[in-house]
Amino acid sequence: MKNEGISIMPCLFIIPILFVVGCFIIDFMVVYKQKNELMNHIEYVVDLYNNDEVNRIKPYSDEHSFKLEYYKEDGNVKFIITKNIKLLTPVPKLIFGDFYMVELTKSINIE
Repeated sequence: MKNEGISIMPCLFIIPILFVVGCFIIDFMVVYKQKNELMNHIEYVVDLYNNDEVNRIKPYSDEHSFKLEYYKEDGNVKFIITKNIKLLTPVPKLIFGDFYMVELTKSINIE
């Protein structure tokens, strides 16, 4: 009889830990996927800039819901893309809030 209670105790510790780890894995994958998409977006924006299609950059950033800044600095153009990514699971939301901000920077030489 006493051994039955002991076998339940490890489950009481393992199940919440697995839940927390699972939540972090899910949100990590969402953030990672979004970051990869932002890397593709920044490459496309750089291509637009290099092809003198600057007027298409703002509509493109609005269409894909990210904030874009770019400016010239010492013979380089610096592009900064930021996006707030909505977290899906409750545990990371407690730590990071409802959104996690991702920022990517790329510089190109214009000389």
